[in-house]
Amino acid sequence: MAVLKSVHGKYSDQLFFRLFRNVKEYTKEMMLENMEKMATEVLRTAYAERDFISVTGNLINSFAVGIYYRGELVRVVGAADMGIEKPVRVSLSPGEKLSVTRWWDDVPVFPTKSGEPGKYIGNIGPGRVDGRQAAIQKLKSVKPWKRDTYSLIVVAPMVYADYVQDKMGHDVLTSVRDAMPQIEKICYI
Repeated sequence: MAVLKSVHGKYSDQLFFRLFRNVKEYTKEMMLENMEKMATEVLRTAYAERDFISVTGNLINSFAVGIYYRGELVRVVGAADMGIEKPVRVSLSPGEKLSVTRWWDDVPVFPTKSGEPGKYIGNIGPGRVDGRQAAIQKLKSVKPWKRDTYSLIVVAPMVYADYVQDKMGHDVLTSVRDAMPQIEKICYI
């Protein structure tokens, strides 16, 4: 009888661990799927709440959400996933001029500080940066707290995002936090 109990215990332990592993994997996938839906809502809100005109489209294309599991980036939800048009070109270097008849987001051109209609002169950042690529690079470089099993990190990594928000008074991402109070702990970079 002792041998039968020993064999039965071994198999039930194996069955338990196999079932537990399947439940754990299923839970992880369901959680990541729900976080992807949440990330989509965060971006939808960010696009709806923004109040700036995008000249090249790089800033808005740099909006992205990284989904992390135990400190590792597992998914990125960005502009391409949301059907946002690609930027017309990489970002402008300081002093570089861009002649256009319409801005990226289809707003009629207005005279710039230099008074030239249809011309925009870059003044912040290194230039030659693609917004979508900048978002992915930023999310890969960020390491959330490992003690958090799941994390969402929202980025708008274009160098001039702070300038657009702080110096020009336009909302880049802060309205997302106000519009989505159900997200208690979220990291914006």
